Amino acid sequence: MAIERVERIERNREPFIGRYVFLDTDQIEGDQARADLARRHARDNNFTVIWQQPTHEAFLLRHLPGRHMNQPPDKRTADAALARDWVEYRKPCTPQQLEQRLTLDGAIRVAERLPELAELLRLIGLCEA
Repeated sequence: MAIERVERIERNREPFIGRYVFLDTDQIEGDQARADLARRHARDNNFTVIWQQPTHEAFLLRHLPGRHMNQPPDKRTADAALARDWVEYRKPCTPQQLEQRLTLDGAIRVAERLPELAELLRLIGLCEA
């Protein structure tokens, strides 16, 4: 889906300076063929994968103050932890809702443990090299 969307957008404007996609590790656990396919599609289309371990909700949780080291083992645990720490969170979350709760400082803390996210933040000028 990301590949098609980027190709459609780039047909009408300048190419993106970078291509990044966020993928959940719980979607590939126990399915090496699916994991290999995701990596191959990303590589073949010049995307860098930022792996959300295990899910997007766990990734969001790590942005919250004091939670950057949290590593929920599965979706259920991640969902419960996020619900506890961000009571108002509902999926899907709008960009405005994310903006109200997430901060650049939180993203930088998360990026300390995710080199691909750190690379993206540097590329778009949100943190130093």
